[in-house]
This record gives sequence, structure tokens and C-alpha cells, in this order.
Amino acid sequence: MDPLDLLALIRRAAEEGLPDDVGVPPVFKAGDFEMTWRRAPRATRAQFDAILLAAHPGTGLELLLRSGALHALVPELVAIKDLGDDPAAALHKDVWDHTKKVVAGVPALLELRWGALMHDIGKARTRRLGPGGTVTFHNHDIVGAKMVDGIERRLGLFKGDHALLGTVRTLVLNHLRPAGYKATWTDSGVRRLLADMGGPSGFERLMALSRADLTTKNQSKRDRALARGRELEARVSAIFAADNAPKLPKGTMGDLMTKVARRPGPWINAVRDGLEAAMAAGKLPTGQEPDFYVAEGLKMLETTGG
Repeated sequence: MDPLDLLALIRRAAEEGLPDDVGVPPVFKAGDFEMTWRRAPRATRAQFDAILLAAHPGTGLELLLRSGALHALVPELVAIKDLGDDPAAALHKDVWDHTKKVVAGVPALLELRWGALMHDIGKARTRRLGPGGTVTFHNHDIVGAKMVDGIERRLGLFKGDHALLGTVRTLVLNHLRPAGYKATWTDSGVRRLLADMGGPSGFERLMALSRADLTTKNQSKRDRALARGRELEARVSAIFAADNAPKLPKGTMGDLMTKVARRPGPWINAVRDGLEAAMAAGKLPTGQEPDFYVAEGLKMLETTGG
């Protein structure tokens, strides 16, 4: 059987939700899939994409593993599966099983499914066993992002799609940050996260991955994590809205004070806030000259008696 035909069958299994123990033996050698990738990289990637976007991606991933496709093309993923076969695996959750759940848990968007697939890829290289049966994966996010770059250099997995590569790498690198959020974060820290994710849409993708990453069965722990995520989302929304609210042109309030011959005081802040709120609500146009807003400020003062 041609490896592409096998990938098509795995795709069908992922779409239809067939059991992942249907008995796909590792009949293909590594060279078979490597040759197929060199011969038809776009067709091969297209099948991988379709498997990830299917209704049952966990089934597809398990069959990709058993068929030998992952061993040939992305052995870094096999390494996290091998963690579960180590005696030390009893000390931590099954990373491969967790990865499949996270892939299935994010919305069926290509960048999210690939990001979910790769998000813990660095754990095999960072696992450390400590005293008392403790296990750590320190910096697996940083190591994982570098591994995404390495896979790309070796395989050209995202060749011609630099935006997708960048998004996947960014998700892997930052996937732990929402879990580390605290109410004590400064506004500057929240802005930095938003900037690192490329803006609101990138932040939304990160939060979708973060929610799917919560596969714990401890309900109280899960509830706390979800509440923390909602708080972070609320702060990002408020800060982004404030930072992007329309502002009066420079000199407007100085011109208004000159016009009415009044010294600065609470009244000037009230007028500024009122004008900018009207601009944000679409009641006043933006981008006008200061004289326009001075006139509107005078009307506001007349109306309020301020």
C-alpha cells in the first residue's frame, strides 16, 4: 500500500470516529514515509492537516503513531509517547494521552490543532526526576519552541506557510503564561503578553489552547484555573479597549481653557472624558481638528452648566 493511501484511510478513521485500536500494524518502514514526503510533501501535509482537523483527531494521531508515520516524520512526538512507557511515568500524567485530548479540545482551526499537537513536545527533553518522586519539565515551553524550529529546518513541515509556522511556534512558547497569571500582574505585564501574541486574535488562540490544556480531573483545581483565565481575559479586554479608545487631538483642552478663560480643575477632566466617550460611542466623529472638539466642549459646558 502506498503511504498516501494509508494516510487517506487514517483520515477517514479520524473523520468517522473509528476505534483507535482497529489494528494498524507498523508495516511501513521509516524510509517509506520519508520517501513519500520528499515525493509529495504537499499531499502528505494535506493529509496530516485533514487528520488534525477531523472530528476525532485523537484516533487519527494514534493510528499515525501505530502505522509508523510519526516515527518517520516527527519522531519528537514519539518521544513524548515513550515517556509513558518509562517506569517513571507513574509519577506524572501520560503526556501522549494528554496531547491527544488537548488537540481534540481546541477549536478545529489549523493553527490551534498544530499548536496543541506540539505544545508539550519539549517534555521528553526536559523531564527531571527529583527527590520524593517529584517530576519537573522546566522550560519545556522554550525547548519545545526551539524543537518546532528544528522540525521545520529538517522537514520543511510548514514550507511556504510562514504565518502558520510563526503562530504554532508562538503558541508553544507561550502556552504556560495564562496558567501563571496573577492578579498582581501590572498592566504593563498584561500588555506585554498581548503584544507577544500579536494582538487580540493571537491572545484568543492562546486562551483557547490554555483552556484545552486543562485536562485535570480535579474539579476544584480546574475551576480555579478557569476563573484565573477569565480574569486575565477581562483585564486584556479592558486594557486593550482603553489603549485603543479614540483620543482628542493634542492642544484641544488647552484651547478650550483659553476660550472660556478658566483655570484647570475637575471640570476639564469631565469635559475631556465626555468628549472621548462620545467619540468611542460614535456620537462624535474622530480625526477632526481641535477647533471642532473645542466647540463641542463649549456645548457640553452650556448643557451641564459646568
